[in-house]
Amino acid sequence: MLIKNNTIRQSATPKSHQNRIANPLFPSMDLIPKNMCFIDDEQSHSQQYIPREKAINRTIIKIAMIILYWPIVIIVTLVLYGLIIISLPFSGTNATVFLFTLIAFWSRLPGVGLPTPLYILYLADLVDFFSLIIAINIGGPAGALFTIFTNLVSRACGVYPTWLAVSKDAIAQAVVCLIIPFVHVMLGGDIFVSMIAYTILRALMFLPLRLLPVQTSFPQFLVMMASMLPIQIAINGVYAKLFGDFLDGLMKSGVKFNWILFLGATVVILVAKISLFGISKSKNAWSIGAFKAIVRKTIGRKKEVEKKEHKAKREKQELDEVRELTKGLR
Repeated sequence: MLIKNNTIRQSATPKSHQNRIANPLFPSMDLIPKNMCFIDDEQSHSQQYIPREKAINRTIIKIAMIILYWPIVIIVTLVLYGLIIISLPFSGTNATVFLFTLIAFWSRLPGVGLPTPLYILYLADLVDFFSLIIAINIGGPAGALFTIFTNLVSRACGVYPTWLAVSKDAIAQAVVCLIIPFVHVMLGGDIFVSMIAYTILRALMFLPLRLLPVQTSFPQFLVMMASMLPIQIAINGVYAKLFGDFLDGLMKSGVKFNWILFLGATVVILVAKISLFGISKSKNAWSIGAFKAIVRKTIGRKKEVEKKEHKAKREKQELDEVRELTKGLR
């Protein structure tokens, strides 16, 4: 009879439940479909099932919210993109500079948002690369302004490295931009060699900058420079080799607006828009309300971290008090 009842029960199971994941630890979750995921909804303060792909996207966005200040990223991106469009009909050179600034700004974001050994992600950006292009083709002062802006604004979007280190790096690159056009001519106009020279000069500029407040001892400074300089030379050398032909043509014919880079930047913005705001046919797809939601989420996560730290500190204090009382009773 038991077998019969089980047979009847199995046969009565709906077909929609056949493709489910069995969970021996939590029987109530046995009816979760394979393509669904069980999460806590922060807005409604409840639990719900959502598609696994959507849960993964939420996780990626949640991680990004923690390591970067997205409101600043969005504002800088839209301002630079707007400047590209506005300046394009009047000056291809200015539009190209703004386009390079946008791409260099994006390339620096992983380095200011994630802590990595020897700041590898920070060193892998395109700031040096585009600084060299601008300094050679337009002039040293333009390259200096470009690198100062990119270094400082990108650091405002993240947490790494320290402001002191970024400020010194901005000064070092700005000085190199002022002299690299002359060095480039002396080296015969070879882009690859000039890129290596730029990298070495940038490192050497940190020696006189140690007259400013320092965070490490001189031996530690030398070890870090000896470790990071070969990495930086290799990365910048690869960029120079990969884009050498493009740069050579750019230098011979003058600075021209590159539509391929512009279309690539447009695609990145559209993908980011869909990921953060979703797809909407209404005119309010880029509404202030949606942007405010991003701001609230960023501030909310910061408050959550502070609340957790305060709670952990309070619990530790209470635990210490209990231990002291226990010792007194003994």
